Amino acid sequence: MLRLSPSMVTARAAWLRLCAAGLGLALGAGCKQEPEPSAATAPSSPQDTTAVSRIDTEPIAKTPLTAVDAGDAPNAPECMPAADAVPGWKKTEPIRVFMTGELAGAVTPAEVIQLGYFRVLSAATSVYASKTSAGSDCRARVLLIETESPIDAYGILTCQSASQELVKVGGETRVDRTDGMHLHCWQGKNYVRISSDCGSTETTDQLIRLLFHITGHIPREDRPAMVDALPADAELLEGRWLVRHMGSLPPRAIDIANPPDLMKTSELLGLGEKAVMCVGRYKVPEGRGANVVWVVQYPANKAAYDAHARYTQLLMRQKDAVSQSTNLLPPHGPYLIGTWTAEEEALQYMMPRIAKLLPF
Repeated sequence: MLRLSPSMVTARAAWLRLCAAGLGLALGAGCKQEPEPSAATAPSSPQDTTAVSRIDTEPIAKTPLTAVDAGDAPNAPECMPAADAVPGWKKTEPIRVFMTGELAGAVTPAEVIQLGYFRVLSAATSVYASKTSAGSDCRARVLLIETESPIDAYGILTCQSASQELVKVGGETRVDRTDGMHLHCWQGKNYVRISSDCGSTETTDQLIRLLFHITGHIPREDRPAMVDALPADAELLEGRWLVRHMGSLPPRAIDIANPPDLMKTSELLGLGEKAVMCVGRYKVPEGRGANVVWVVQYPANKAAYDAHARYTQLLMRQKDAVSQSTNLLPPHGPYLIGTWTAEEEALQYMMPRIAKLLPF
């Protein structure tokens, strides 16, 4: 093979630059040279490679990956921003991904139990930093949970936050201002949480901007219809929770005088992978407490009738306070409606209203 001396290489490069300049004048300013793909977007297999003839000119300047981006997990979600993708924010920790059996690395032990009843595929985490106009630091921890269905993602949202303060980001975003600022968002098959110790108006706007970027890269889905089976009376509704198992319910949902046993009642109702339950909590102005009602959707009518039979037989055998406070309606196709606050329900009649909303 012929080897060129350094002087010959320099002369050849100068000649090529001269030719390129002449060609640019001939074609006009409207023609642009296609840039080389960066290392992050280069084809990974021969099938993806497009044959392109290139002139061996000086290398095109590339923006290298930052050390933080280079540490991202190979299966990091595409919606999680790169180091400088969001104006005003910089990623300070690589994106880490935890699969279903590894959720303890992403959330608290209590959340591991809560999430264990949903169809969770993975959880991803990262940390981003921003500067306020006063020069102080604002850090935001991002948690993104990917699920099999919008039911699971929306259900996680309801169990994570019952806040009535909303912002128009994604499918639904709730704002919690306890112990800092927390944005809880449902978008498609994903639940996103952004948490920060900062809580000023300025930092809130910055956090929302970060959330906008993330949700903008996630496909939208319709909100699960089961949520609308329970009336959305603004002056009475305290919260609605969508679950596959009562073990996911937060304590506030069943903060009543005679709460049911979560595990036993879930088994009695046949909750699990295929059934979906929506629990609603309503104020009863003339009552001694809240009215907690629920509806379960089963995959088939028979499953609803079987659950009704099991629950009814138990209520007939037992005369404890919990059983006395429980009431059921006959199955409505694949749906079963009930309450654990029979006295308050007798004052409010929420269950018949739910029955009228079914089927969707």
